[in-house]
Amino acid sequence: MWGRYDLALMTPGALADRRDFPDAEIHILDAGHFALDEKVDEISVLTACFLKRHKN
Repeated sequence: MWGRYDLALMTPGALADRRDFPDAEIHILDAGHFALDEKVDEISVLTACFLKRHKN
């Protein structure tokens, strides 16, 4: 999960990660550097869905 408005870890970095890890899930959120504080509900839903899909 990536904050679209993060000036320290900019969005192109997330897209570069996709090239290195083609199976990665990348979510660009309308948030800044502290996306975990700004988008708690959205991130918790995305995380729960991810864990449910990758449950052993």
